[in-house]
Amino acid sequence: FVGQQSAHKGIDVLYHAMRLVWRQLPEARLIMAGGRTAYSQHLDRILEEFSPQERERIQHMPNFAEEEKPQIFAACDVFVSPSGHESFGITFVEAWAAGKPVIGCRRGAIPSVIDEWQDGLLVTYRDASQLASAILELLTDAGLRERMGRHGKEKVLAQHTWDMAVKRFRNTYQEAVEKIGVL
Repeated sequence: FVGQQSAHKGIDVLYHAMRLVWRQLPEARLIMAGGRTAYSQHLDRILEEFSPQERERIQHMPNFAEEEKPQIFAACDVFVSPSGHESFGITFVEAWAAGKPVIGCRRGAIPSVIDEWQDGLLVTYRDASQLASAILELLTDAGLRERMGRHGKEKVLAQHTWDMAVKRFRNTYQEAVEKIGVL
């Protein structure tokens, strides 16, 4: 997970899903990278209920430098963002740029970003069991992980480069200017 520790991000659900994952894959590890917020205290209380062995399987990277993001994505096998409220989900694009498959929720804009079974999986928001199943699906199938990661990277190169973003912004700006007759 990479992102700010906010309630809508579903980190609490991810923690509970990982407990289910560890029943089948105790060697799985979770990297939690992102800025702490007032909500982080709630997450800390959840982790107090975890066994010492479970807590050892979680690597926390709060308030990391932006330059560290590529290494964080490179270190993971699967990127999971169980958020319920994203306007786009730039971290999915960042994960795909690193060739990683993603898991997101069927809520908000996320289903329009992730092509299910092509570059990632979608789960119901706040459903720890479904999230655990999706994580296990990808962790236990190297071919599926590789294929989804490759498709995600191809999508980034075809649709989400900075040149393309600037061109879309410029076109939108020019259309707006033409509509109102300024310039």
